[in-house]
Amino acid sequence: MTIYGQLLSRGYFPKELPPAFFTEDFSAYARTKEGRKALWSYVPAQGYTEPVAYRLALAGHKGLAIRPLGIPNPWAFASLAEITSKHFRRLLKKAGSSQFSKSRPVFELGRQRAIRTMIAPSCGHAVVRIPVREGRAMKRWRPKHPARVAARRAIAQRRVGRNARCCCGESRPEALIRATGPTRCAECQREAAGRPTIDEHHVAGQNNSPVTIPVSANDHRAELSVMQMDWPRVFRENPERDPIIAVAASLRGATDVILFVIEKCVDTAIALLEALAEYLTRRFGSQWWRGTTIERFAPRP
Repeated sequence: MTIYGQLLSRGYFPKELPPAFFTEDFSAYARTKEGRKALWSYVPAQGYTEPVAYRLALAGHKGLAIRPLGIPNPWAFASLAEITSKHFRRLLKKAGSSQFSKSRPVFELGRQRAIRTMIAPSCGHAVVRIPVREGRAMKRWRPKHPARVAARRAIAQRRVGRNARCCCGESRPEALIRATGPTRCAECQREAAGRPTIDEHHVAGQNNSPVTIPVSANDHRAELSVMQMDWPRVFRENPERDPIIAVAASLRGATDVILFVIEKCVDTAIALLEALAEYLTRRFGSQWWRGTTIERFAPRP
């Protein structure tokens, strides 16, 4: 996906909105021939557009605070995204070289937001982080019914409490256990009780196939089970033991597992490489690979 598409899909709506509100479909439409024609042929009645205003409630040390925000018109944001994408590297370099700001923008593929801020000490020169898989972002799991997923996540969050976290760092509400004492995740609770921390995940669902794979208890509860709950009920339960549904469920389950492995393994390796590239740039300069054995891997102009 292009930078323009990334800005439209993961940079339009405010991050505070729940997952039920997303703009991936708008991004896909805006990059079609029909969508481009509709956007660029639009002429505001008075020469400008106004954002849709809304208020965000924030909890602070002085109580509840209200922050007025706005969502721009799709035509206005698409125009801004197009100009930004054309001069993207120049804008990132300029923002990253500021001597007054303690943070800088970082563009990332496959993350929740297209641009995030990174706190870093000034290193005397601009550092532009280039994702190693730009243009080849791996597909991540996207719920078919985001409103239902968000509702289940909210229920799980209320069950364990706001900002609940295990001593091991686990904070996904589905992986946490409701208890009267300190918050614990499923794995820590089992380890304390001397029980195995590995579950057997039924790839196609227990009613469709006996095939299982070992997976950590936390990931089983917070990732793979959440994915299966987004399936149509007939696929999860298959009350008539329909063989076609069972095969379809197997394919769904295999897809979920593949995406899960990508996020857990491949994305971790990519994040490590990106962090290493950033460290080497900060430590030895933007041309750190010159004169090393790694120079032969540098892209040719």
